[in-house]
Amino acid sequence: MDKEILGASLALAALLLPVAAALLSCRVSALKRWLLGVIIPASCFVLVAVAAAVTPSESHYTLSFPRELPPVGLSVTADRPGLYFGMIVSAVWALVSIYCAWYLENDPHSGRFYTASLLSFSGTLGVALAGDMFTLFLFFELMSLAAYVLIIHERTPESFSAGFKYLLMTIGGSLGLFFGLILTYHTAGSLSFARGPFGASAGGFLAFMGYFLGFGIKAGVFPLHVWLPDAHPVAPSPASALLSGLMIKTGAFGLVRVIYQIFGVEYLGHTGWNMIPVYLGVVTIFIGSAVAILQDDLKRRLAYSSVAQIGYIVTGLSLLNHRALQGALFHVFGHALMKASLFMAAGVIIRLTGRRKVEDLAGLGQHLPFTFFGFSIAALSMVGIPPLVGFTSKWHIAWGALDAGMPWIVAVLLISSFMNGIYYLPIVISAFFKEKKPDIQLEGKEAPRVWVPITVLAAGIFLVGLVFGNIPLTLADQAAGSVLNP
Repeated sequence: MDKEILGASLALAALLLPVAAALLSCRVSALKRWLLGVIIPASCFVLVAVAAAVTPSESHYTLSFPRELPPVGLSVTADRPGLYFGMIVSAVWALVSIYCAWYLENDPHSGRFYTASLLSFSGTLGVALAGDMFTLFLFFELMSLAAYVLIIHERTPESFSAGFKYLLMTIGGSLGLFFGLILTYHTAGSLSFARGPFGASAGGFLAFMGYFLGFGIKAGVFPLHVWLPDAHPVAPSPASALLSGLMIKTGAFGLVRVIYQIFGVEYLGHTGWNMIPVYLGVVTIFIGSAVAILQDDLKRRLAYSSVAQIGYIVTGLSLLNHRALQGALFHVFGHALMKASLFMAAGVIIRLTGRRKVEDLAGLGQHLPFTFFGFSIAALSMVGIPPLVGFTSKWHIAWGALDAGMPWIVAVLLISSFMNGIYYLPIVISAFFKEKKPDIQLEGKEAPRVWVPITVLAAGIFLVGLVFGNIPLTLADQAAGSVLNP
């Protein structure tokens, strides 16, 4: 069997495994659902990693199933961007699932959460490994609907309100994506990852904006971000870690497919349409950072931080050059580690203290050392302190901005890093150097199921950043080269 076919077959196996596990989970106990939630993503990571190892970096293979859902069919691919994103999704999902055992220990509805989590994982991994835009769209919808169950899990009036807003925005985004698919199929006669003959038609622009609307809503790009700050405070912390760390990245990943493999660098460079996401990405950085500074609720501050961070990714991938795209893809990896660590740490703080206000975190670093170690490493990386991963991704995006002749974006990155420091550093300083408020009592200790995933993520943020030619950065480089030079 050729290596390319083997790689695609392993990708297909990784895709089918969580779908089967999600169906099986409906008939087993909550404990077994949790075990599936850990084992399945870990197994998928191994499958995707082996697929990446056996598939030559300069090639890929697509398994097509044209008789399924004719006339477009379904397909699975093992290319560098998909395998790279698939490994990130699988690894982080497994770590967050370990944390779920502690967070949902006494939750009578934990089984429902684990099933929804597996379905969300199936959809997210499917977006990564889809071989055409229609297959990507189907898995994108599966992920979006399953995520709604995660958001409303606690069934409070606030969660239902946030979930309804999320659902409305999701439906609007789905209509935008479907509109883009129709125009693409009408113009190119195919929905494969191949550059279509759009020419100078209005249909091409409308398709581009339809895709941007659909993927931009999921990513949380301004002004399409309005669902995100409401969803995170009301969702369980593991759901927030998955939403912010991984699921919103499907929007950015979809934009990579659209910009580089449906329209192409030459076409978008000629029309100038790429500047729409560039400018909106910059505005997203500033709006997210500025509003985060004003938030006193910890999870809401982290939510607006996610908005700002997605701005880096969207700006970088829209500059249409190798270095910026590499930086954006590496930030997908780095932000997955950082934000998963931050939201899990926030969940520990809120669960053990009953407090959500930033001002109430003073002195807690001595009592929750693992939690605040992970939080602090991730926060410093968000600011862009070297040698952490946040610095490396911003460095490459800035380098790409200079290559694109846009030095003003470098200034944007510097100013936004300063703003990140304003809303992250006081939390870290207060936790370790101020006294704990006497009225705050801890209702438990950090269990291994808490500190192991948080510490592993923090170690990744630190150790990966120490080696400039690290494996994730190399994989991001290969993924960028794959879509720029098909």
